[in-house]
Amino acid sequence: MSGSEGKITRTPYELPDESKKQIIAATNNKDLIKALEDIAKKEGGQVCLLREGTPDLIPFNGNVRVVDRMHMGKDNWETFCEFLKDVNKDDEYPIRDEDGEILIEEPIYDQTPIIIIIIDDEGKEGDFLPPKYALGEVQYISQNAPGVVKEKVKQILRGNPYPVMSMVVATKEGDYKGERLV
Repeated sequence: MSGSEGKITRTPYELPDESKKQIIAATNNKDLIKALEDIAKKEGGQVCLLREGTPDLIPFNGNVRVVDRMHMGKDNWETFCEFLKDVNKDDEYPIRDEDGEILIEEPIYDQTPIIIIIIDDEGKEGDFLPPKYALGEVQYISQNAPGVVKEKVKQILRGNPYPVMSMVVATKEGDYKGERLV
């Protein structure tokens, strides 16, 4: 293992090493960051920790996104959802300008799995849009279950499939009972 495996990169000061498996994280939950750092180290990856209150989720591509929407802020989350809508739409390609020149030759789909961290288990996060244009898997997991997040990230980094959209029914680490489709 090289010395950069498991390392946390904080944007925008240092760009992630794209030769490694990338865990893109928008959170300030210390237990969750520690769990992500641990799995990155074990899987030969790297955590790219995004700045609070920014739309940094858009320019950074990775193997998985772990997102605390409250950390991003409502406006930035909506910007990210609009980004997914724009890149994942079914336009006819190639897209040309008025003069017939090709602007975009083929689709730029974003199929990155997203793990949404639920901060408020009573559901008061209802003001946030669902990522309905996400093409990759979407998981909703409580902030109180960093071990469950770690396991899901490990599955993704290893290429193991799981349901396209599910909610993990765990409010604390020992409470994990499985998952159900949403």
